[in-house]
Amino acid sequence: MFECKVVVKAEDFVEGEVLYLPRKISLLEDISPEGELKGKPVSGKIIVCLGEKGSTVGAYRLYALSRKGKKPKAFLVKELPVGSNVLVVACSLARVSLVVVPDPSFWDNIGAFEKLKIDLERGEVIPSK
Repeated sequence: MFECKVVVKAEDFVEGEVLYLPRKISLLEDISPEGELKGKPVSGKIIVCLGEKGSTVGAYRLYALSRKGKKPKAFLVKELPVGSNVLVVACSLARVSLVVVPDPSFWDNIGAFEKLKIDLERGEVIPSK
């Protein structure tokens, strides 16, 4: 179990398969208009990445996927520095949960996690294989 900081809470509890991107995500460049990341659908998944990059236009990509019923369940990031608001706005608009897990041991073992459970009420992330 790992502690997390809840930034956007769309639901009390989220559970899903992990889609891992080992760098910062650009919503506009990395997620296709059809809702794919690295050739895999994001719908119903928990996207795990280091943080965010890109312009505010990317927020509309996530919002459009939400309108089509193809949004991810949550984003889990390593860091969200002050002033990094694209992902916060995107998740707020699309009603997608967003949490920050800075714990190095989580990131050292991310390859072993196939699924995650995120308790947004308690601020906890529970990995499973």
